[in-house]
Amino acid sequence: MGEAKVEDVEMNKEKKKKGSKWKGLGGFTNAWSNFKWAIREARIKHFENLISVGLPGEVNLIMFDEIEERPKPPPRFKGVRQLEKTKRWVSEIRPTVGLYTKQRKKKIWLGSFGTPEEAARAFDVGVYLWKDDLSVENFNFPDSPEFLRMLEPNRDTLDEKTRTARTKSLAQRAADRAAAARDFGSMSRSRRHDTRDQERGS
Repeated sequence: MGEAKVEDVEMNKEKKKKGSKWKGLGGFTNAWSNFKWAIREARIKHFENLISVGLPGEVNLIMFDEIEERPKPPPRFKGVRQLEKTKRWVSEIRPTVGLYTKQRKKKIWLGSFGTPEEAARAFDVGVYLWKDDLSVENFNFPDSPEFLRMLEPNRDTLDEKTRTARTKSLAQRAADRAAAARDFGSMSRSRRHDTRDQERGS
C-alpha cells in the first residue's frame, strides 16, 4: 500500500513537470501569436490607403502614398532666375561679341516668362547673338545653335541696333517654341492616358 502511494506521488510529480513544460511552450506560442498579430496590424496600418480599382474580376491595388506625385524642383538653367514677388522667370545676358565687348557691364534684357524652359530658350538667343563662343555647352539646349542659325543666318553682320531688335523678337519666338513643346507633351500624355482607359473599357 505504501509503495502504491509512493508511485502515485512520483506520477503526479512527472505530470506536473510535463505540465510545466507544456505551459512554457504555451507561453512561447502565445508570444509568437502576439508577434504575428502585431505584424498583421502593422501591415493593415501600412496598407490602409489601398483601394481596389478596375473591371469586375480585376483587382489592382494602388497605394496613394507611393503614386502621389511630389512637386519636382524646377530644372536649373544657365542665365535664368525666378523673381520672388511675381514668381516669373527672367533671363538676361552680358554681351561679349566683337565691338560690344566694352559693354560687358551692361546686361541685355531677354524677357520675363511663365516657365524656366521659356526663359532658358530666350537665354540661348542671347548666347547666339551676344556671345563670341558658340560652343554647344554654352547653350541650355543642344538644338539651339542650329535652330537659331536658321532664324538669323546674318548674325555676324548685324549692327547693334538691329541686333538688339532681333534679340527681343527671337527671344519671344524661342520662348513660344518651348511653350508649344510643353503643350504638345501634355497633350500626348493625355492621349496616351485616354487610350489606356479605352483599352480597359473594351
